[in-house]
Amino acid sequence: MSTTDRVDAFTRWVATLAVNPFLPLCLAACGILVALALLPFLAELPNYLETAKTLAEGNWLPANHFAPVGYSLLLSPFVGVFGEAGVVVLQAPLYVISVWLAWTLLRRAEIAPLLVAAGTLIVACHPYLLLNIQRVNDNAVNVALVLVLLLHLLSNRPLPSPGAAIGAGLTLGLFWTIRPNAAVFALLALTTLLLGRVRRPGASRVLLLYGAAVAAWLAVSLLATGTPFFTPRNGPYNLFAGNNPYSAGYLLEFFNAEQSILPGLRDYGITVADPHALDGRTYVELAIDFVTHQPIEALYLLLVKGWILLGPDLSHSDNLAETLIQTGLALPLPIWLAVLALSWRTVPGSVTLSFVLFVLLFIGPFIAITADPRFRLPLDVALVIDTIVRVDALWLRRAERSQGIDHSRKGSRQS
Repeated sequence: MSTTDRVDAFTRWVATLAVNPFLPLCLAACGILVALALLPFLAELPNYLETAKTLAEGNWLPANHFAPVGYSLLLSPFVGVFGEAGVVVLQAPLYVISVWLAWTLLRRAEIAPLLVAAGTLIVACHPYLLLNIQRVNDNAVNVALVLVLLLHLLSNRPLPSPGAAIGAGLTLGLFWTIRPNAAVFALLALTTLLLGRVRRPGASRVLLLYGAAVAAWLAVSLLATGTPFFTPRNGPYNLFAGNNPYSAGYLLEFFNAEQSILPGLRDYGITVADPHALDGRTYVELAIDFVTHQPIEALYLLLVKGWILLGPDLSHSDNLAETLIQTGLALPLPIWLAVLALSWRTVPGSVTLSFVLFVLLFIGPFIAITADPRFRLPLDVALVIDTIVRVDALWLRRAERSQGIDHSRKGSRQS
């Protein structure tokens, strides 16, 4: 067998494997085995674990609880049955779901099978997705939630059924209770009506989505606190953390602005033993005062927060190797921007605009409030998937040009 025949045989084998559900399941199983064998258990966000234990014991949280409750509530039954091992019992399947959803998004985009396989492999091997199998971190859930929203809202046929609208709404509502700034993604549902898709959903399905989102929020509030309409108190706290005279210095040194709160309060003549207990209205008033009286510093802070969110996480870089790894993990956005510029006219305009809006909605709240590199993971996974789709669009356009074909990409392709 010649080299060309071997390459053709390998290509056919990859094409067959890429469309088989065995691919994402096999990659995810391998990822779980690697994580369990080589990676440590990390209670990175211990307060969420303690809250989950409180809920697992049958206790409600106070109505004025400081942090969001969605992740802890989801984790609580697993912690109640399996102890801390419940983190893995919940998050290993969530990792499988995330890899499966990435594969599904790539398959539905009707791209080359080789790129489907490559994209699925890249997502399955992402270091932070592997770490999150054994790490107390809400991104273990958030990645899957973001991919579900992309699946239902950012295709050429969004919300194809009432069931899809309900599923997207419940996803959005749960995401809202885990990370409240996810509420901005409600705007994505409106784009399904406004961006001129050929097969747009009816307004009733968008309303059904919003109703399901509110229902999910109410359900989580009741289950966690015994009262409806729970809103965590950490929003104003984080707003001031990212908008005070000391924010930039702490962000650039520690890649997190929380430690700037106490010196920031002292700058306004306020001394407190526990900054978490301070009335949220005070934090909002102080943040507004800072922005209005120091607008140049506030604008500079937007740039700093953008860099902290989107740049390499050098807080975890103790040597050259770790610096290179973190730099590599920050590449999805610049690579996507480059590919976006090249493929702007190749992928359907409504899909492109919807995804650009998704990126802006993801980034905007963090830059306005406060930033931390760990917030970026769901965006990175989405960018990898969209980049793979756009690479295929460029690949197809190049093939068409080489054959003298002059027609646009078929409209069924989706991001």
